[in-house]
Amino acid sequence: MLRLYCIYLGNLLISIFSQLRDALYQNLVFYICAGIAGIVYIFYMVVARSGSPSEVIGFLMAMGNTYGVLLIIVLMGNGLVALPRRLWQLGNAERELVRLYLLVSLLKFNPFTILTLR
Repeated sequence: MLRLYCIYLGNLLISIFSQLRDALYQNLVFYICAGIAGIVYIFYMVVARSGSPSEVIGFLMAMGNTYGVLLIIVLMGNGLVALPRRLWQLGNAERELVRLYLLVSLLKFNPFTILTLR
């Protein structure tokens, strides 16, 4: 979901629906390629190493745990750093006013840039 949101915000297409469609397409291509690579590796593991089903299950469990840990690191790492930094920045009223003036000037050119610069 995070990857979908990042691609959605990174697109500068005209309509919201075209942005969403492009983000979904890019995610679909990525996950299909990742799934094919995973299936090829599992097939290689079973054929070349004469792997048993328990080895395949162990590999899949390790991949799931790795994905979960990386997702936790990415999501919590961003929050643990961004929130105190943002609270520190809110303490300086002049700097916050300058930041808001810049955001308003950017909003005049592209209304979707305000979402990416919070």
